[in-house]
Amino acid sequence: MKQATAPLVFSLLIALAGIFLLASPMGVRLEEDLGLPLLFKLRGAAAAPEGILIVNVDEESAERFGYPENPFKWDRRVHADLIDRLVEYGAAVIVFDVHFADAKENEEDLRLAEAMRRAGNVILVQRLLRRKVDSAVDQTGPAYDLEVLVSPTEVLAESALALAPFPLPKVPVRVNQAWTFKNSMGAIPTLPVVALQSGALKRNKRFFTCLEQTFPRHFDATAPMSQLAENAGLVEAMRQIRLQLGQSPSDPSGISLLSESCNVMSTADMQFLQAMIKAYGGDSHVYVNFYGPPSTLPTIPMHRVVMADPADNSSLKAAIKDKVVFVGAARTSWSEQKDGFHTVFTRPDGLDLSGVEIAATVYANLRDDSYLKPLPVALSGAGLLVGALVICLISFPLSPLPAAVALIVFIAAGLTAARFVFADQSLWLPVIVPLAILPAAGYLTALLYKYLRSRRERKHMQKALELYLPDNVVEEISKDLDFVTSGDRMIFGACLISDAENYTTLSERLVPEELSRVMKDYYGILFGQVKEHGGTVTNMIGDSMFALWPSTEPNRQLKAKACQAALGILEVLQDFNERNPEQALPTRIGLHSGYLLMGHIGAAGHYEYAPVGDIVNTSSRIEGLNKKLGTRLLASEDTIVEGEGFSIRLMGSFLLSGKSNPITIHQILADDVISGAGAPVYTELFPTALELFKARQWQQAETTLARCLELQPDDGPSHFYLELCRAYRRKPPTTDWQGVILVGK
Repeated sequence: MKQATAPLVFSLLIALAGIFLLASPMGVRLEEDLGLPLLFKLRGAAAAPEGILIVNVDEESAERFGYPENPFKWDRRVHADLIDRLVEYGAAVIVFDVHFADAKENEEDLRLAEAMRRAGNVILVQRLLRRKVDSAVDQTGPAYDLEVLVSPTEVLAESALALAPFPLPKVPVRVNQAWTFKNSMGAIPTLPVVALQSGALKRNKRFFTCLEQTFPRHFDATAPMSQLAENAGLVEAMRQIRLQLGQSPSDPSGISLLSESCNVMSTADMQFLQAMIKAYGGDSHVYVNFYGPPSTLPTIPMHRVVMADPADNSSLKAAIKDKVVFVGAARTSWSEQKDGFHTVFTRPDGLDLSGVEIAATVYANLRDDSYLKPLPVALSGAGLLVGALVICLISFPLSPLPAAVALIVFIAAGLTAARFVFADQSLWLPVIVPLAILPAAGYLTALLYKYLRSRRERKHMQKALELYLPDNVVEEISKDLDFVTSGDRMIFGACLISDAENYTTLSERLVPEELSRVMKDYYGILFGQVKEHGGTVTNMIGDSMFALWPSTEPNRQLKAKACQAALGILEVLQDFNERNPEQALPTRIGLHSGYLLMGHIGAAGHYEYAPVGDIVNTSSRIEGLNKKLGTRLLASEDTIVEGEGFSIRLMGSFLLSGKSNPITIHQILADDVISGAGAPVYTELFPTALELFKARQWQQAETTLARCLELQPDDGPSHFYLELCRAYRRKPPTTDWQGVILVGK
């Protein structure tokens, strides 16, 4: 895959995976359990909505009234007094989240029923119970859940404007949604929706008439909805509207059409129409837009209304007039809590929102169209596609650290935007999948892609290196060597330099074609031995070859292989020269080891990958020393490895041309060379003569060297030191001489 197209391809794949995850139950659960609380936390508490009030049936009121803490045991006449007071102060609708299921003394229920009839705007809550029921008469079939509505006592139910349930899950399930219509019970409206429809009682009849006129095919003209509301009740009328309209008029054009047919002029009327049409035509549940922790909504204790001080009448009237009043137990401390539900605003001390607070919240959400609206699937998919593209365009081109920083900025910007539309438009954007999972997936995918690409490039580089270095060395140094793209690298190497004595003469005598054939045979011998012993040829010029045994650190085995390769070259060349005496190429070899630079040498667009450093020059000087000593194979002491199938003879300490530090040199010999008649020369006489030479005992050294030549007349080192002893005897070196021999060019 090309590097330029990789972000596009992977962004598409990641986006598709994100869309699938977001649409799956797991994705929905992640956004509800993690994303939604995060957005609420970023937003914080919102301003309490206007037009609603909670009358708190609290412990303080119980104490003032002299009643038990449990409000179900209170004298219901106190609720009648509350209704009278609320009507006196101008409450628009009174919603009781207190269940009056048990029949009380006749006088209590009658008094409360009479107060509700006078008010004409009281809504009572129903309890929704779920019971296990056997499917077969003989009770052998599988059981199923049956939902049952438990209404207040008959006299109270008949006196109320409407009855409605408000089902919510219990702890530990977090409340995120609330039903607007309970489809499992025939699309019965829930308490907040009934409160919304009742919030403008004067508009109800007109609203029903407008619905029938605007959407005549949905309603029976012979049974007007307003008449149904009078005969069967408001809830039944609402249920029929829900069943008939479904989601038909939920679009803005339906609202506009209804507005025109009803001749709606005021903003309040338009808001009411929009709220009702969206409630009837929307989903059967909404995501609750909580305003804040417990006690965020305007709340006054019940005793303050019932036992109002005349001096407090004006303030109470201002607080209650034209409000939808919810009556219930809104606890303010954990110890008092009886009716709590776990929400995103559950306090750290465990205090939950009460049922009456959630009911008032849902009512305000529906009325103000401020309930949370998840982003449509199509827009979510488009957003994920764009987000995945941005994430991949960040993660793939940039290195890991800058990419991580850029992604953090991207996530912060995304959270800021999500928080803004959440607070300002009640629009719930997903944040966990696009701002947590997708960035992580894109970042990790980019890291994996870069790793695999780097690994592939590394293999390519290894193949390139194998043109210069043996396979095992390539594998060892390529772990931290990217010489193709990053340049030079210091390595440790055993270096071999060879030089053919008769090359110049041969090149003058032979035609180029013949010279080429001879040199190919010659280099075939050299290259074969180098490769056989694990080395690599890095350079050759004319009759000179440079071979290398590299490693990341000093390696005894590689040094031994270099020495063995050098001996192998001389042995095979001896046979070659004997078979081709007229084209013989006697060869001298120098060995040295140490750290050197493997790098690209050259300029102006032409480079050669070659070794650079003092080690190379020193190897060349050692090779040249062979000519002075009359030897074929010399090596520095740093390169010598004893006991590896060859023998060595110390040649002494030499200060080579252009060097500032002396170096100890050894001759490498095959084992069979020092096992014949001349063995004493190599093992006894020459070493003794070398010690006498270093001790400035020139005469004794000459005598010993002469003995060496008697036994081995062609021993070059003995000839060299014999001449040197004679020269030093005529002109001794300085008194500070340490046995080092200065070698000129």
